[in-house]
Amino acid sequence: DTCPALTSRASSARGLRMSEPARVASTDGGAESNGDGGAPSNAEEEVETQHVLLEGQHAEQEASGLLRFHVVRNDGEAESLMTLIEVKNIYTMQLPKMGAEYIVRLVLKPDHSSLICRHNGQVVGAITYRPHMTQTFAEIAFCCVSATHQVQGYGTRMMNQLKEQAKREGIEYLLTYADDHAVNYFKKQG
Repeated sequence: DTCPALTSRASSARGLRMSEPARVASTDGGAESNGDGGAPSNAEEEVETQHVLLEGQHAEQEASGLLRFHVVRNDGEAESLMTLIEVKNIYTMQLPKMGAEYIVRLVLKPDHSSLICRHNGQVVGAITYRPHMTQTFAEIAFCCVSATHQVQGYGTRMMNQLKEQAKREGIEYLLTYADDHAVNYFKKQG
């Protein structure tokens, strides 16, 4: 279980190097060209504008305490366990092919950590990872946002928070195995 996949068939490994400033600072707000080498299309500019607005809203929500991020590990405390069960519930709903037993096993393992995203006190998403400190990398096991909170920028905000947390922990790289559906998300994250 050292190389968990985000879904049942792993097809591509993605790595993020934490010490490269451009990658650490990347978000999904970068517009891609329209393929002709010129300026972004109107649709791409609209998406970029939407991402900037969401980032601004999230920054305001964080400042007010409405949006909060914190890391939880299975330390045996009741509050930690209740939070990790909420995380497990999101993962099992969003990743049904992974199997509940596998998800529970990794989320509750003491050597795994989960970066939790809370909106108005409710867990809306998480990234569960396993630090490998002797090699200065962490392996992302799961990354999900609840169905009702998707496409609102929480995934990007969580990944940016994880990058900052990784730097604080001395982690230089993030590694994951992702299926074809998840690869595009991780590409956008740098």
